[in-house]
Amino acid sequence: MVVVVLVIVAASAYILWGQKNSPECTLDARSGLTVQLRDKDGNPVLGAKISSPQYKGYSFDSVSSGTYSGLIEGNGTYTFTIEKAGFQTYTGSVNLVRSGCHVISQSQNIILQKVSK
Repeated sequence: MVVVVLVIVAASAYILWGQKNSPECTLDARSGLTVQLRDKDGNPVLGAKISSPQYKGYSFDSVSSGTYSGLIEGNGTYTFTIEKAGFQTYTGSVNLVRSGCHVISQSQNIILQKVSK
């Protein structure tokens, strides 16, 4: 029994040490999804709110003109909603997976449609 426990502990330590010291393992938190948000004319859409019900209390950050980043180190399937006054609400989804220590980042180019008057 003691030998089995020691083997399991040694194997777990080896796996954890190997992952922790892998070249891809860093302390930075990576965005799961980056959204390039434009209108139909190709202009960046500023000041939009992008949120996901699976990521409660957290919204995407605007990282540059019309570019939003979020779902930090997410893992799984997420739906997200984009809201901006004067535009139709957009709902999308993304399936995020991890590779080793970090999420594999994805990007989407989304064109928001203006609300018809």
